[in-house]
Amino acid sequence: MSATTIIGHIAAGHAKGADGKSKIKCADGFSMSVIAGPGVYGDGVDAVEVGYPSEVDESLMPYCEDPTRPTKTVYVYVPIIIAQAVIDRHNAQQGGTNASR
Repeated sequence: MSATTIIGHIAAGHAKGADGKSKIKCADGFSMSVIAGPGVYGDGVDAVEVGYPSEVDESLMPYCEDPTRPTKTVYVYVPIIIAQAVIDRHNAQQGGTNASR
C-alpha cells in the first residue's frame, strides 16, 4: 500500500468504523483508530475522531476526551493536519516505511 493519508483512509471508506479497518498501524508499531462522518466527532473534511492510540502522542492530547486514560479513550475533532502529522512522524521513525491497515 502507498503511504497512508487521512484523506485516502476516508476515501477508501475505512473511516466509517463499521468495516473493522478504521485502525491505522504505523511502521514503528504505533496505531490508532481514525473515523469520520455522521455520528462521530469528526466530519472528515476538517477533522477526524481518533481513538485508542497504542501510546500517548502529545500532539493529540489537546483533543483527548479523558486525559486520565489517554490510550483508552477518543480524541474529538482532531484537525486532519494534526492526525496526518502523527502518522507521518511515526512512519518517519522507521526510515519512511509506509503505514498499513
